[in-house]
Amino acid sequence: MSEKGLLEVEGPSKICCHKDMSNQSGKVLVPVIEGSRSLLLEVQALNSFSNSPIPRPSRTGMDYNRILMFPLLRAVGQG
Repeated sequence: MSEKGLLEVEGPSKICCHKDMSNQSGKVLVPVIEGSRSLLLEVQALNSFSNSPIPRPSRTGMDYNRILMFPLLRAVGQG
């Protein structure tokens, strides 16, 4: 920001996309559209042990049905 207002950020992906992120498990950058704006969000996944025979994913800030789609999207991406 300057005295005249907002300034353009050249190469905004360089700010949030690090080269070392490609080999880190549990993190992904997701492009999303909010209104007329496109954003890159970093989603982090943490795993913990469960005694349940069918573990249930939990989330904060995301729709539960979207969380259930992640394994399907992963399978499609690998095939």
